[in-house]
Amino acid sequence: MSTDADPVAEKTDLSLRQARPHEAPVLAGLHLAARRAAVPAMPPPVHGDAETQAWFTDLLRRTDHEIWVAERDGAVVGYLVLEGPGWLHSLYVRPVSRCTSSRLAKRWASNVS
Repeated sequence: MSTDADPVAEKTDLSLRQARPHEAPVLAGLHLAARRAAVPAMPPPVHGDAETQAWFTDLLRRTDHEIWVAERDGAVVGYLVLEGPGWLHSLYVRPVSRCTSSRLAKRWASNVS
């Protein structure tokens, strides 16, 4: 039996909750940071800070979407957007965060099952 610590198992300090209306700037910043860090595997963002924040502000007001965030030590480190019943619209994590996307994906899966 290995005595090496499992880095995935140790990442239990995430909490998941629905996003709050005032978090549009935080979500926009996370989104843009993740997109910029993904270049060249993903095209760079085409919308700037103000447009992205306006999109999140609108999305947070809508009733046909849910936004869930993952927090670690009080900071938002990832989010996912659910559109309608069972449709995963998007999932983004802060570039330095590990294991966050799998926790968010599990939340999405529990929503559709």
